[in-house]
Amino acid sequence: MSHFFPVARQISPVEGIDSYIFNLNDTNQTTIMISYLQPDAELKQHAHPERQLGMALKGSFTIQIDGKEEELYELKNAYAVPPNVPHSAINRSGQVAVGLDIKRSVQAETFPGKNDYFIYPENKRTLKTGINMCFFVSSWCELMLSTIPKQASMPAHRHLGEQIGIAVHGNYLMQVGEEEENFHFGKIYYAPESISHGAYNPFEETAISLNLFLPHRYNKPLKYTREI
Repeated sequence: MSHFFPVARQISPVEGIDSYIFNLNDTNQTTIMISYLQPDAELKQHAHPERQLGMALKGSFTIQIDGKEEELYELKNAYAVPPNVPHSAINRSGQVAVGLDIKRSVQAETFPGKNDYFIYPENKRTLKTGINMCFFVSSWCELMLSTIPKQASMPAHRHLGEQIGIAVHGNYLMQVGEEEENFHFGKIYYAPESISHGAYNPFEETAISLNLFLPHRYNKPLKYTREI
């Protein structure tokens, strides 16, 4: 059994939505959910004590948060829901959409809040190793969208804070600790604090991945503590 590449379990929360849930078994009870939404599928308004971050991985669908509504387009925008704030989703696009939801229990508000429910890419950059990236930054974490061309790499490294990876498109080799997997859509990895991890794309096709940093690594708030 892998320590760093969790296996999903499948559920169908409502008619027209099939979801795959990854439990990280960490102290903050973090879960990653990838959901397939059929046309007109709807998740009714609800609320929960966990924070939630999400986006459209494929296609588009509509999300409403505390009365504010926005269409989520494939890898173009994201949303962040604070604890106990009502939200809902519906797929009006006429085609199957795929959504990503990340839930995490946060013990305390330890840095200035960001009140915007909808967040957009910022701080684009290219690494010397060939990886291109941009960031979706919320008050409690940052989500990095990366493109990994053929021969591009992220050398093995370790850092403070946790990192979660979600494969979006293509394939690449992902190493966490002593484990290595061919990383493709439908897989995630979890690198706990100070665990070595790295990536390399030996394939012809450019790969796309999402990486969640807990807490922020590249775009830190002005003041924060690591007590999360």
